[in-house]
Order: sequence, then structure tokens, then C-alpha cells
Amino acid sequence: ARSMDAYRPTIERLFAAADIPVAPAATPLPQEPVVRFLLDAAALPGEFAFRDVLRVIKSSYFLPESLGEFDATTVAAAEMIIRQGNVLSGRDSYAHAARRLARPRQQEADDDEASATGTAAFSPETLAAAGAMLAGLFDAADKAADPPGLLELMRALQLPRAACRHDRPERIARDLRALAALEDALADLPPPWPTMPRLREALGALSGARALSPSPVQLVDVLEARPLRARHVFLLGVGEGQFPPRFSDSAVLGEAQRIAWASRGVTLDSRGDLATREMLLFYLAVSRADESLTVSYLEPEGGGLGASHFLESLTERIAGPEKPPFHRVRPGWPVPTGADGRLDESQIVSPREAVLAAAAGVFSRDFHGGKAALAWSAMNAREELTRAAMGIFARDRRWRRGGADAFDGRLDREDLLAALAGRFGPEHVFSASGLSLLASCPWSFFARYVLALEPLVQPERQLEAQSRGIFVHDVLFHALSSLAGAGGVDLAAVSAEECGAALERAVAEQAARVESRRPPYPGLWRVQLEQMRRELADFLTAQRASALPGRCLHFELAFGPDDHPEGGRDPASTPE
Repeated sequence: ARSMDAYRPTIERLFAAADIPVAPAATPLPQEPVVRFLLDAAALPGEFAFRDVLRVIKSSYFLPESLGEFDATTVAAAEMIIRQGNVLSGRDSYAHAARRLARPRQQEADDDEASATGTAAFSPETLAAAGAMLAGLFDAADKAADPPGLLELMRALQLPRAACRHDRPERIARDLRALAALEDALADLPPPWPTMPRLREALGALSGARALSPSPVQLVDVLEARPLRARHVFLLGVGEGQFPPRFSDSAVLGEAQRIAWASRGVTLDSRGDLATREMLLFYLAVSRADESLTVSYLEPEGGGLGASHFLESLTERIAGPEKPPFHRVRPGWPVPTGADGRLDESQIVSPREAVLAAAAGVFSRDFHGGKAALAWSAMNAREELTRAAMGIFARDRRWRRGGADAFDGRLDREDLLAALAGRFGPEHVFSASGLSLLASCPWSFFARYVLALEPLVQPERQLEAQSRGIFVHDVLFHALSSLAGAGGVDLAAVSAEECGAALERAVAEQAARVESRRPPYPGLWRVQLEQMRRELADFLTAQRASALPGRCLHFELAFGPDDHPEGGRDPASTPE
């Protein structure tokens, strides 16, 4: 192709499915996954932003044992420290959060909060170890300010050993080649050394050593193909605007300016020069084939740009009765030859297509083809063939007449029914939100109500709108509930002093729950608390002034599952 950038990913994926080896392209070093991880770790000093730290410690290349006696549990505890400790950035904030969360909890309220936030899942010793692991990572990253320090960080994190944990040999080989290329490049770099941003930019011009492959297929652009010859050549993208590529004048220098500068002795390529060069490249590309040449291009259905004028000139010169055989191939992917959707055996080019052809053949009314695919699949892909056949079998059963069974979604396994009966008994009441979630996304219902999973907490710079709303809601509920007796409360009849005292008690109670989690910014929290206290007092004053005749009888009169926090619903609430 004129350029392989757009074609290579698709070709590598499809050829791999068909078991055709293709030598991978040389990738710039910063884009190699293992090198990218190393550069991410080296870039931690500075802000130490929590997203950057999480990206490093959650990478498959990160070995916690390289920093000490740490393991996967330590990494999970470190993530919890960042999320529940509300760490945003700053090296000291990680250690501060680890010390806060590792302190022994003495109050019952603290234990309740610890269970809710996940700190109870880790012992104080594990939390302290997680803080030590993060500190060790930061110490190692601090030293990677120059090329020797970057090599020291690579050895400290044991990246060659981390690369060898992959389950694909080709992936291991690629990572080790990239690390070797990086080490060679940095070892040959004399001082004065560039800054890390400049070093990352310079490494972009280098690539990992290209793998030696016995592949009979080479993916090259026309410039790389100039010294090569091949039995068969496939030339891709010979469409107008692709080969030759479109030429466009810049806003600074147009064709007229190029000609004017050339007349004054400045050598600049004109459009004619560029077109001649492209024509020479096209000639070199089509002359590389010894036996056959296949040329392809996109032809829009509605007309417009089609074959390149280079291709039209070529076909005019080589097509004819005394010329080499010339065939025009209809464009498009292989299509099924039968009405039942089966591929002809000659169209099967990958194991996946063989399995699909075998399964389709077994369930077709007229099974006269695909026998070779069925035999191959039964011997070499028995599990895949079984899964494909069961899918078709289940679909067939769903459309049969009769009562609903397991193929219609009705559970009939005794172990599943027993487990569901234990979790959702005959007295269980589903909430409206739960039923709505079950209808819209059964997996989300399963994750939330059966597995009791919660979304990961994201650190936030301040008490955000949702958290502020929950706090205000809880304060109002407890304040108004304390004012209401057995017969409710008439706000207009409550004195300002009594209303203010109830508000202060509720604010103090809810603030204590927030502070038991040890907010990371105590000063900011106190400012926000005072602001919400004033807003709540103004709100209650306005409510007392505008209250209609009557009494407020209930607050948070709830229905549905009985999973509200203690004291968070009206005592008159019932599941019905």
C-alpha cells in the first residue's frame, strides 16, 4: 500500500485468525506497553495525581513484591486508601491517608463507617503496609529523573520478570525486545542528559527490535518494497486520492509561490514533480510481482471517486489478447452460497469459520456440504462446536410450542431455586427501583442486589453536590422528626429557639458521622459545614413563615425492602 497505517491492524487480526504468520510492525518505543508503563511510573513525581498512581499499581506489569514483602492484597488496600481516603494528589497525602485509616477505631460509629467504606476488610497492619508500598514506589520514581535513573527504576520494578508472566510467548518476546532496545538507547546516551519530556519525545523516534519471522507474507509500503520481489503481490488502496495521495497547498505556500521561488534558484517541488514521483512509486510497486498482481480499491455505490488514474493507465497497457492474463475481480467479502447461510468449503479460511460452517451444516435441512468442516471441528474444536450447536439448539427450543421451560428463561435447577429462595423469600418485597433495574438491566440488578456490589468511590476535592444533598436531607429528617410528637408537628407553632435547637442537634449528629471517616481536608469541611448550617437555618425559617394550617405527620414514609439505615425512615413505614 502507499501507506500501511490504515491496513496493518485489520490484516494482522484477520491473518492471525487464519493462522497466517505476519511479522509485527516496529512500534515506537513509548507506545510499547511495557515501556509505556515504565514511563508512567517515572512520571509520578510532581503532582502524584491519584489517577496516575492507580494506573501504575493496577497495571499487570506492576509487581508489588519488587518493592518489599507486599502482594496483591497490599495493592487492593492501597487502592482503598486512595479512594476512601479521598486522596487527590501530593506525595504526603497518601501517607497521611494511610495513617488515618490505619488508626485503631475506638467508637462504634467509626466501626459502622469502616464497614460502609471498606476499611474493615483490611487490618491496620495491611493498611500500613500499603502506605509503605506506595512510599517505596514513590522513592523509586523520584530517582528516575535522568536516563541512568530510568534504567535503575526498570531494574527496581523487575520489569523483565514482570514481562515473562504473560501467557503468550510472542507477547513476552515483544516486551523483552522493547526493554532491550530501551536499555541500549539509554546506555549510549552521553551527558548532559535531557529532561524526561524531551527524552520521551526522543524515544518516539526509536522502535523495538523487529521480530524475525519466517512469514511468507510481508506487509510493506511502496517505499519499503522497492528492493523486493515476490511471487504474488497484493497492492491495496489504489483509489483516486489514495494513490497518488491528494495534494493540497498550504496557507503559506501555494503552487504559484513554489514556481516563483524555483525561478529564483530555490529548489521546491511543484505539483508536477510530486505527481512524477508518485507515478514512479506506482510503477515500482506493480513491477514487484513475478507471477500475479492483485490490485484493490474502494468504489462507492453512489459513484464518485473510484480507481486511481494510475490504475486506468496500467490496465490500458497490459490488457489485451496477447498480453498476460488479466482478470477483473468483483469486490466484496465471501458470501454464503446457500440460502441457509452456509459458506462453501472453499471459502473457509480460518478455524472459526470451519466451526461455524459445521454447526450451520448440522442444523440445516439439506446437509449436503460442510462435511469436511464438521469432521475437522469434531476432532480439533470439539468444545467450540458444542457451544455453537447448543446456541442453535436453544434458539430452536425457544420457538417450539408448549409451556415455558429453561429455554424461555424459567429456572428449573434445584440448586438455583434453593439459593434464590434463601435470598428472596416469600415475604420479600421488591422496591420500585429494584424492579425497574431488573427490567432495564438484569446484570445490574444481579450485581447490586445479589452480589451487593457498589461502584468504586472516586476521590473528590470537596463535598460534592450529591454528598451535600444527602447530608442536608439527613439533617432535615432528624431535626423535623425530633420536633414531631405522636401527633406530628405544626411548624408555624414551633418557636424559633426550639427549631434552632433541633437543627443544631441534628447538624452535630450528622457531622459526627462525616467526621468519623476523617475527612482529608478538615478546614474545608468546617467551612462547608458552617455554610450548610446557615442554609438550613434559612430554609426552616422560610418554612415556618410560609407554613399552611395543619400538621406534618410523617417524614420519609417508606415502602419496599427494609434496608434503610437505622433511624432513616418514619416508624409508620411498612413493606406494603
